[in-house]
Parts: sequence; structure tokens; C-alpha cells
Amino acid sequence: MASRAPDHLPIYLDECVDHGIVAHLRQRRFTVTTARDEGMLGTTDEAQLQFAATRSLVLLSYNRRHFTQLHEAFGREGRPHAGIALLRPARVLALGPRAALLVDWLATFEDSRSRLVRWARLQELLIAGFRLPEYSEDEVRLALGRET
Repeated sequence: MASRAPDHLPIYLDECVDHGIVAHLRQRRFTVTTARDEGMLGTTDEAQLQFAATRSLVLLSYNRRHFTQLHEAFGREGRPHAGIALLRPARVLALGPRAALLVDWLATFEDSRSRLVRWARLQELLIAGFRLPEYSEDEVRLALGRET
């Protein structure tokens, strides 16, 4: 991982992610659009990823299996995307900070394009003491499900 400060990458929420997190992300100054906003409800996962890729948006989803497979297929086919951030469903109170942390963590990589990141890996790092700038300990505890 590189040490450059994270930039807020723009986000595209697929239809399975709880849209209750949009307000939290926008409050943190992320640019966010959703499958609903873009008229993409009911389209295939591949169409969702292609839509995000052509607009340089990080795709945020709960759908680990399909988007891991699509990430691998895009790589084999030489088709770039702007990044995939995979969460697990959780209470909205924790989900907003998790999503923000995950996308900001993606931005710390030297080349975040065509990279896939998972909450489970970031969670392990946070538990071990890893921290991102701009996040308080209270926000990290909330994301980890350890409300104060």
C-alpha cells in the first residue's frame, strides 16, 4: 500500500446496497450516485459494473460472489474498471462509516483502478491498529460495530 493521502473517489451504489448510507457518504463529501438514480434497477451485474467503469465510479456492493467473478473476468479481458468495494450487510449506523472507510482505503493504493477491496480485509487491518487520516477513533469503533 502507498502512503499518499486518500482522495474521495466517486461512488456508484448497486441496487442491493442499503441506500440509507447515501446521506452519510455525501456528508463526508463523497460524490454518490445509485442504480436507482441512474435508471439501472434490474440490470445485470455486468451492466452495473460496465456503467460504473465508463463513468470512473467505484462500484459499492454487497454482492461479493458475482463482483469478484466479474472483477476477474474484466482483468482477463483487459477491461478496466474504477474499483470495486465489497461490503457485508450491516446496520446503517455502521454501514455508512464502513463504506466511507473502504472507499478511502481503496484511494490509498498507488493504482486504485481495476482493484477490488473487501470490508473483511480492512476490518482486520483496523483491528490490528491501521488508521486512515480524517477518521476519528469513534468513527472507526462505529464502523467496527463497537459503538461508544
